[in-house]
Amino acid sequence: QSHQDADNAVHGWCIDTALGSFDPDKGGHLVLWDLGLVICFPPGAMIAFPLALITHSSIPIHKGKTHYALVQFSSSGLFHWRANGFQSDRSFVARADPLQLAECEEIWMHQWKLSLQKFIRWGHLSQGEEG
Repeated sequence: QSHQDADNAVHGWCIDTALGSFDPDKGGHLVLWDLGLVICFPPGAMIAFPLALITHSSIPIHKGKTHYALVQFSSSGLFHWRANGFQSDRSFVARADPLQLAECEEIWMHQWKLSLQKFIRWGHLSQGEEG
């Protein structure tokens, strides 16, 4: 099932490690849909990419084989908890007045834009620029 991991921090790189006993030529490939890539991903391989931004999935493996993924990531909930004065989004929204909610929305939109700017874009990279 292709997906993005919306609970991951958008500005963070996630580490995905393939584990198990399977033939990587016959399955277990990592598919990065937005980039149009299918990557042979054998047991023990690791890759870093922003799971919250890139739609991804794995190709099924053969019956009787095992495939696991060890994923390391930063939960966006931790950043929200800190920004909300050490309370959940639900608690913050329940207690905040309309002005606080509007300010919070503005801060998160600004943070979203800053987070996206941290990633090098292919067009800039291919021209020798950094960002």
